[in-house]
Amino acid sequence: MRKLLNSVFWIGLGVVAGLVVAGTWTTTHAYPEYGTRTGEQCTACHVNPAGGGPRTLRGLLWLAQGKPDTVPPLPGSTATGIEALDGAGLFEKLECSRCHGLTGEGGIGPALNDAELDGATLTDVIVSGTGSMKGYGPTALSTSEMEVLVAYLQAMGRGEIKSAIILQKRLLPPAQLSCNAGPVDAPASTACGGN
Repeated sequence: MRKLLNSVFWIGLGVVAGLVVAGTWTTTHAYPEYGTRTGEQCTACHVNPAGGGPRTLRGLLWLAQGKPDTVPPLPGSTATGIEALDGAGLFEKLECSRCHGLTGEGGIGPALNDAELDGATLTDVIVSGTGSMKGYGPTALSTSEMEVLVAYLQAMGRGEIKSAIILQKRLLPPAQLSCNAGPVDAPASTACGGN
């Protein structure tokens, strides 16, 4: 009888503890739930296209607002009443260069400067994504911002966007060799028998 009472006690205690934990447990949302709830892709909040890791500016704003059902728009968006950015600014703010390069030369993602894509295709890719690229969702950019970014990407595809960074080759004086004929310029001279 004592063993039976002891077992009932422990079973009852386990049930009560389970009910307390279940009643106080807060729901945790992982990406699929957040994506469904917000209507956004991973890249709305994460730098990594697959999600996880460091957050984008929109992701940090979303966290600061307590993870609401809508991810806030980018600062500078016309949705907040501030004047829209130019195409280069939007390209930078969305961090497109992380995968596509500073001038669309490619990298992790495909090159954008080798062929001009039509506006509908670019808009669809920006909103919905393609391949390993996750889209930014329909609310990341206003209509006017989307038009400005698409026009910038099309100019990039035509090769009109050049890097502001100019790499210059450092010119060194020609190498000098000493041989029986005296000092000579190494690149063009055969005076030492081609040495």
